[in-house]
Amino acid sequence: MEPGALWRGYTFIVSLIMISTLRAEDTQSTNAVNSASKAEPSSLGEGTEEKEAAEQAELVKKTLNPVADLISVPIQNNWDFGIGSEDAMKYTANIQPLIPISLDKDWNLITRTILPVIYQESRFPGDGTHSGLGDTTQSFFLSPVTFLFPKP
Repeated sequence: MEPGALWRGYTFIVSLIMISTLRAEDTQSTNAVNSASKAEPSSLGEGTEEKEAAEQAELVKKTLNPVADLISVPIQNNWDFGIGSEDAMKYTANIQPLIPISLDKDWNLITRTILPVIYQESRFPGDGTHSGLGDTTQSFFLSPVTFLFPKP
């Protein structure tokens, strides 16, 4: 397989992940717009700022909660330098989608995949450059929808 075909495959995978994330965000924003348009006309002028502040506070709480029902796709970039006698460079992009799935009203299943995409220059004479996928790690977490911890 030629190296260009491999990189096109990586680009395709990353594009699919980004498109699915954008679709999820678009659905959330559409739902927010629809719920705002269904509000009573008398409430649009009064308390709108308080509602927006409460919605923003709720979103902040969800983004800080690792088990919230938000899909996220963080990408961790790592560069290693000075490898081997040729002082080669190695680049690793860890694509880490986190997808919560609602099982019922009380429980969520959270899936987390770590997919390393690696490029490595020649480490010694005659080695050549290498690229490919590293070992994929798949994790599943079972989480209650609401926590039962006492509030301080």
